[in-house]
Amino acid sequence: MAVGGCRAEVARLAPASDKISARVTSVSGATVVISAGAKSGIQVGDRFEVARIVNEIPDPVSKNVLDANTEVVGDLVITEIRQDAAVGTYTGLADAKVGDAAQKRLKE
Repeated sequence: MAVGGCRAEVARLAPASDKISARVTSVSGATVVISAGAKSGIQVGDRFEVARIVNEIPDPVSKNVLDANTEVVGDLVITEIRQDAAVGTYTGLADAKVGDAAQKRLKE
């Protein structure tokens, strides 16, 4: 396989690190744990927007959630990584809560 082909294969297999979504799984003061980690491509220093889910919009037949209305409540900066979780320091207008959505911010 040519070098260009190898690069394309690596890019295809690598996690889409700029589109990582997770949920808050634990809150202790300013320390917040989210449900994505090294397997998802999260790195120390990554920044996440934390949003409260105001309501979910389900498919009327399957009941699967199609979309959700959210309200941004704060920011999370990742300080520790585990395989399937990440720990960070939270700052925001409202306290983070278990179940809040976390979306990785694009590099600024």
